[in-house]
Amino acid sequence: MEPALSNRDRIAVSRVLVWIGKYSRGDTVICRYALDGNEDYIVKRIIGVPGDLLVIHDGSVYVNGVALYEGYLLNNYTSGEIEMELADDEYFIMGDNRSISTDSRYSGPIKAKNVIGRVVLRWYPFDKISINY
Repeated sequence: MEPALSNRDRIAVSRVLVWIGKYSRGDTVICRYALDGNEDYIVKRIIGVPGDLLVIHDGSVYVNGVALYEGYLLNNYTSGEIEMELADDEYFIMGDNRSISTDSRYSGPIKAKNVIGRVVLRWYPFDKISINY
């Protein structure tokens, strides 16, 4: 999730939205992620929410026909060629460091039940404390 979060950052996660079942595009979340049969917990950003038509083409991301502005990225190029409509229980997630991120571009969307919670606080390192990530 560089540059937004680094590997050794310590974060707090809210699980309240899990009960409500409502996440927004741009939320940074922790989710269960199964790739090659192993289940890991990862931090990614929600790019597409249930019902969205998501297209990745020529290095740009389009959601419902509109180019997605992602000011948090160091490099605005997103690899892959994808067109998909998300089901009522699916989210499309990607890391902010797109050149090395293993995410929904490779394994498809994740089910809503696999989202653990939204990152709400980075509390370490102390010089980078931030709320509502």
